[in-house]
Parts: sequence; C-alpha cells; structure tokens
Amino acid sequence: MRTLFYVLPVVVSIAEDPACRSIRMNDALARILGLPRDANASLSAAPEVAPKTFQVRHQDRVLDADELPMQVCTREGRAVLDFEEVVERSDGTQVHVLANAVPLRDDEGRTTGCVATFQDVTPLRLALAANARYAAIVAHSEDAIIGKTLDGRVTDWNHGAERLFGYTAAEMIGRPVSVLYEDGRQGEEAAAHERVCRGELVPQFETVRRHKDGRSVDVSIMISPIRDPDGRVIGVSKCARDISARKRAEARQAELDRKIQETQKLESLGVLAGGIAHDFNNLLTGVLGSASLARISLAPTSPVHASLEL
Repeated sequence: MRTLFYVLPVVVSIAEDPACRSIRMNDALARILGLPRDANASLSAAPEVAPKTFQVRHQDRVLDADELPMQVCTREGRAVLDFEEVVERSDGTQVHVLANAVPLRDDEGRTTGCVATFQDVTPLRLALAANARYAAIVAHSEDAIIGKTLDGRVTDWNHGAERLFGYTAAEMIGRPVSVLYEDGRQGEEAAAHERVCRGELVPQFETVRRHKDGRSVDVSIMISPIRDPDGRVIGVSKCARDISARKRAEARQAELDRKIQETQKLESLGVLAGGIAHDFNNLLTGVLGSASLARISLAPTSPVHASLEL
C-alpha cells in the first residue's frame, strides 16, 4: 500500500492527526510542491518544520494554514470537495489544482486525520483563459465575425456584425446568412462558400450586402474554413469589414479627378485660343499697316479710299 501510494499518478496526501500538522505526500504531489517526497507538506506544522517553498492562493488571496481544505476537513469533520486553489512556488511557478479532502475516522467516529487528492487543472485553466481571450477579441472586434454551418446557417454573430448589419445575434442565429444578400448577388458568395467547404482558400473580395433597414452596405469579405482536430471542415468563418466610407471617399476623389480633368481641358483650350488670337493679331497688324500706307500713296480723289477705311 505504501508503494502504491507513492507511485500513483494521482496526486494524494494523507494527514494522520486531527490538526494536520504532519502530512505525507506521494511523488506526484512532491513534484507540484517542489519538495522531497519525505518532507512534511503541512503548512500547519511548527515554523521550523513547515515548508517555505510554496504558498496556497484562493481567489487571489493567500490562505492561512487553517483555511486549507485538509485543515477545514479535519477541524469540521466533513468532506471538502472541488476546492479550487493555486499552489504558488517560490520560483514563481503556479499550479492550479482542484482539491478534495475527506476525513479519516476511528471506530467511534472521531476524526483522526484526512486523505486528500489534488487534480492539476493548470492546462484546463490556461485553455479556458485562452478561449475567453479569443472570445473577447471576437466579441469586441469592429469587424463583423460570423460563424456558419456548412449549409449556410448562422451559428455565431458578434457585436461587429450587429453594428454592421443591424440584426441582433438572437435575430440571426439559426437563420440562413443569405438574408443579407442583395438581389442578383445570391450566387456570388455561394460559389465562395462551396469552395471553402471543400477546404479551398478564397481570396478576399468586395461586394454589397443589405442592412436590416434595407440600405446597401459596401463590405470587404474574407471566408475561411473551420476545422475539427482531425482537419475536417465542420463550418465556415466569415469576416466582413465596412468599406462604405472608403467607397464614398473613392467616389469623391473620382469626381474631383473628373472636374480637374475638365478644368485642365478648359485651360488648354484657353491657351490655344490665346495663341491663335496672338498670331491673328500679328497678321492683322501687317494688314492694317499696309492699308495705312496705301491711303497715303493714293490720290485724294481715288475711289479706293472708301475700301481702305477702318
């Protein structure tokens, strides 16, 4: 039984006195606490014996020794189950554990100690924290992030999608995403959806979607597959970004460019007209000078004078 206790992969400790001043631990617990296996693991032990290499936290607070699950179990004579705590070692390592302690009793029912097991849930807590961060990123993204089934029904609808398209998550989840399509564009995303369902990559594209109030919204769309751990496509993720402001700016710039081109054409015509007028004026000066000389040369009674008058 002693050998089994030490080699069990399950984290186990035993207190054989009601005050939990002496706690034996197996190899699995010794690794978590960073102690030799034969050390006393009790924080209730005398100061010169109690370990100094770790402390125990619960809800961001360091617990006193009498608040620990094994001590509560022996003091109150009851099982303490599913108690979440964090073992923080002096080197900064933190291990999240789920503690369960049950009392040991003598033949007369008096509590003589307790047995406790500890489940290392650090990987689970890290995964849950990561998932929570990812969920927060998705939920608060300014872009519309939409999850769809392979048949095109909405499974996820973030706040960005609510702002962009006007529908709440409650209104859209379970409905086909095609309610957003404008007339004549139903086949546009359907082809991309089919490609993604086959696991193909679809380049980003720009299109128009319909807001809940009926107005058109210019969007840039990215579609990608959602895969299970085996790599099979089990859904579709769509990210849509509102590009209406950019489209309006592009339209204004195009109109400005058109007006600039028209102005440049008018300026070119003005320069051309000015050049022609200047050349004509030079020719006219010679003609007028010749006419003046002709009047001087003619006799006063010549009938040609009438034709040379300005």
